[in-house]
Formats: sequence, structure tokens, C-alpha cells
Amino acid sequence: MPHFGAHGGNTALRDAALLSENLREALSRGKPIEGAIDAYQKEMLDYAFASVDAATSSMRRLNSKNPFVRWFMLRALPWYRSRHRDRLVVEDDLAVSSS
Repeated sequence: MPHFGAHGGNTALRDAALLSENLREALSRGKPIEGAIDAYQKEMLDYAFASVDAATSSMRRLNSKNPFVRWFMLRALPWYRSRHRDRLVVEDDLAVSSS
């Protein structure tokens, strides 16, 4: 996993939550742990490759030789985020609380 956009850390936390939920459910229902691990692996593959693709896209954009793309990624986007940080945090909090 490329180290861009915190995809690796976020995916690791999602993995841990999914695996722990599957194990808890298997143990509470008296089902084999191997089945819980298999289910975790199958579900994880769906989102893990999407996260790798997103991190790779971010890496490519940031390492672009195109001067406009580099300026946007290194100057304009951080500036925009610094100006709209409060709004972005509120939207993130709403997304978390509604799920």
C-alpha cells in the first residue's frame, strides 16, 4: 500500500474492526473461527484493492511531472483545505454520526 492519503492506516483499522466483529460473531454462535477468517478475507478483498488503487492514484498525482498538477496538489489543495478545515471537519463528523 503506497503511503499516501492515510489509506494504509485507515484500511488497517477497518480490517481490525471487521476481523474482530467476525470473530466475535463466530464465537458467540459457536461457529468455527476458520469460517470467520475466511469471511473476513473475502470481504476485505473488496475494499482493500480499492484503497490501494486510491493511494496509488494519489501517489501518481503528487509525483506528476505536469507542473499544473504538481502546483495544484502541493499548493492549491493544501491552501483550500486550510481555509475550509472547519467545514470539512463538520461534514466528516456528520458522516461518522449518521453511519
